[in-house]
Amino acid sequence: MAVTHLVDQSSRRWAPRVRRAGQWFIACVCMSLATGCAGGTTVPVSALVPLTLPEQALSQAAIRSAEQQLRGEINFWLGTPYQLGGTSRRGIDCSGFVQQIYRSAFAIDLPRTAAEQGLVGESVALSDLQPGDLLFFRIRETRNHVGIYLGGDDFVHASPHCGVSIASLSSPHWQHAFQSARRLPRG
Repeated sequence: MAVTHLVDQSSRRWAPRVRRAGQWFIACVCMSLATGCAGGTTVPVSALVPLTLPEQALSQAAIRSAEQQLRGEINFWLGTPYQLGGTSRRGIDCSGFVQQIYRSAFAIDLPRTAAEQGLVGESVALSDLQPGDLLFFRIRETRNHVGIYLGGDDFVHASPHCGVSIASLSSPHWQHAFQSARRLPRG
């Protein structure tokens, strides 16, 4: 019994350290991917070719892959506080967040502001959304807001109230504020 008691105490003492080490390792891997250490190159927006949706519709496997890739990148950013004009884990705004995710997940450089991002790609109907599509909202008649569709009913955005978080498109607030959706070629 004494040995079991010692082992239990030892595992309790080391479990938080092992968990923190694992979280640290995952954060380092995500950071290296997000900062470009993976060797990818970015594509300027001017080089993007508009999609013709019926001819170039993504296969279901590609859609699932895009959703998994996005969720992996987004996990690194969840909980980051909102900061107007911010572009780092210390603080980021909605368009800066979208710009960072598109750069790291798809090697695509987007413009910096939500208004400019709303001019790239092709318009998409709400009923035809695919993971990675950009969602644009109008808040209080004066502010543009952008997020990224994740699939199902979810989208991710950097909110002044919650920082980087996942929200529901079926929320009355977001349904009322929704303006448009856009799709950029990925691949």
